[in-house]
Amino acid sequence: MKILRHIFKVNAFKISLIITALICLAIYYRFDLPFVESLELKSYDVRFKLRGVKEPSGKVAIVAIDDKSIELIGRWPWPRSAFAELIARLYEAGVKTIGFDLLFTEPDQSPELESIDALIQSFLDLGLLRPNDNSEIFFNELMEAAESADNDAMLAAVTKEVGNVVFSMAFVPSKDEPEGFAPYLLDSAYESFGNEEGLASFDPVSLNGTLLPIPVLGDAAAVLGFVNFIPDIDGAMRRGIVVLEHGGALFAPLGVRIAQNYLNLDNEDIAVHFGKRVEVGPCAIPIDRKGMSYINYYGPNYTIPYYSVVDVLSGEIGPERFEGKIVLVGGAAVGLGDLWPNSFTKSFWGVEKQATIVENILDENFMRRPDRVVYVDIAIIVALGLLLGLVLPVLRQLWTIPFTLLIVVLLCGANQYVFVNHRIWLLFVYPMIEIGLVYSGISAFKYLTEEREKKKIKGAFEQYMNPSVVRRVMEHPELLKLGGEKRELSVLFSDIRGFTSISERMSPEELVHFMNEYLTAMTNIVLENEGTLDKYLGDAIMAIYGAPVTQKDHALRACRTAIKMFEVLYDYREEWSKGGLPTVRIGVGINTGDMIVGNMGSERRFDYTVMGDHVNLGSRLEGITKLYGVKMILSEFTYEKVKDDVICRELDFVRVKGKKEPVGIYELFGGDYFTQGEYRFLAPFKNGLEAYRRKAWDEAIGFFEEVLSIKPEDKPTELFIGRCHAMKSSLPPPDWDGVYVAKEK
Repeated sequence: MKILRHIFKVNAFKISLIITALICLAIYYRFDLPFVESLELKSYDVRFKLRGVKEPSGKVAIVAIDDKSIELIGRWPWPRSAFAELIARLYEAGVKTIGFDLLFTEPDQSPELESIDALIQSFLDLGLLRPNDNSEIFFNELMEAAESADNDAMLAAVTKEVGNVVFSMAFVPSKDEPEGFAPYLLDSAYESFGNEEGLASFDPVSLNGTLLPIPVLGDAAAVLGFVNFIPDIDGAMRRGIVVLEHGGALFAPLGVRIAQNYLNLDNEDIAVHFGKRVEVGPCAIPIDRKGMSYINYYGPNYTIPYYSVVDVLSGEIGPERFEGKIVLVGGAAVGLGDLWPNSFTKSFWGVEKQATIVENILDENFMRRPDRVVYVDIAIIVALGLLLGLVLPVLRQLWTIPFTLLIVVLLCGANQYVFVNHRIWLLFVYPMIEIGLVYSGISAFKYLTEEREKKKIKGAFEQYMNPSVVRRVMEHPELLKLGGEKRELSVLFSDIRGFTSISERMSPEELVHFMNEYLTAMTNIVLENEGTLDKYLGDAIMAIYGAPVTQKDHALRACRTAIKMFEVLYDYREEWSKGGLPTVRIGVGINTGDMIVGNMGSERRFDYTVMGDHVNLGSRLEGITKLYGVKMILSEFTYEKVKDDVICRELDFVRVKGKKEPVGIYELFGGDYFTQGEYRFLAPFKNGLEAYRRKAWDEAIGFFEEVLSIKPEDKPTELFIGRCHAMKSSLPPPDWDGVYVAKEK
């Protein structure tokens, strides 16, 4: 048992180990925590910005369809003849590979071609064009005109002639399974695979639908590459898809196909190593089990050189800008869209994203987060947990913050060094969470340990005071000064009936046990209703409601306490009777009014209590419960506060001892007075009381006797019947006001 207690005993080092273990599990099993993932991605972007802009190799240039080009050439989309001319210009300038980040999925809408086709069809429908007749020459001339107006054919011819053009395609979601491949699509699939053993865990993106160039352009291109991307949860593009599954085959993206053409590689020179890398000749692209790789951005927009299409077509840009390079053609005009957030900016042109990937491939410059790096992350988490768990508990609180900040700075520096110099992405947020949790957990444990003695003292005070009083004193030590304040409060007094005779029947030990049990039960009820136990007066209890913590419903809380006291006493009767103890009966008086509340006493010893006339009245009300033979009496001041929430009956006007002014008193009913679903005796009692005050003695006696028929032996009713008979035999003076003068406390 001692060993188990030692194992399960909490200490600062174990707190660190528990937190470390939980974070390691979260990393290893890749728990889906979107908030943490979002923070991690933002920290990834911050590392790029801290690294700063890097100069690309200069092997890639962008010819942009920008606002200037659209303004001079015409509104988008342009005729394919413009692209045919652009390809020719770039080829003449010595461009080694031309890539299009554009989808040519529909035939060109050429007005001239449409007019000629319509004219030919009309002549054929009318029978005016027949082969081998005199119209053959005219027919051939029309066909030649149609061919010269076919911009798609023109673009295809130029593309095939230069032989270094890579067109784009895209894969899209579809419910239908692909039935087959166009020849030019099949040429774009990977053919070589380096490690079949990694295939089981390889889970690439899979899409069934396609968006392909029209056949004439697909056949003419050197090769096709897809342009699909998957954004992260915040919409930013940080990764590129390197391997995508379609119809059971694996396909390469635009960047890989451009690099292939640039390096004069055949399909056999490109190999997929599942979950590890894709080899493009001498260049290797690191990939994860999803077939994706992290893009190493060089900077924001225009970090890679941009040239306007219109400047290329007009010859304003010399061929030396493009000779031997790769040129990517794509949109960079506001109206064309294709803007995505990246690590440097919220709006990054898609064409520069493709150009960045090509640069990354040729320079083998991708960011890396291989699957096995998770073990490095876990090792860092474990090392941090052990270091903090061993050092923080022994440091003085003053030095824990500087030490923790030093660890944070060192971790940030090491993380950034690995990011910049080795292009490896290590987790940053999870280590920071661990540091924060371990520091907070150990600091809290140390604080609680150091405060243990204070808690013992606090617990000792709470044996005698309401916890709210203790909390307020601890939060505001100035409350320990002498003095008080005037506030409206409610005060409750309770007392055991016939306590002297009860105590005489018990031994001192039995009496002590009995009183402890009784006072504990009653005190718990006071505290449950958030009252403040003022003091014990022998067998009597005094409680305050509404102080020190302000309570708008302090009167109702006092009433609920009184009712609950009788319910608990009823439950104790059987247990006490078995022990040979007499039945215990108590009386409760409650009053509400302005009182002085605060610490009263001497400089060295004082109590938190209340003083004032309304306190004395509450004590008197408890005393006269014996006179009226009832359990609970409220003053008229308390009654006005609670009359809508409890059931009462007016008892009398009394002038208690020590008070000149009379006060109305009311009996508070608990559940034990409930009679057949109604308090049917209340109405006749009220009528009898009104008749009594009108000196209509016989009428009053009639009403009171009706009460006794409903509730036999009702003590207040018997009291008033006796008063009525006395008044009949000895009439009161003319100035009699119906007030009863109490001669006892």
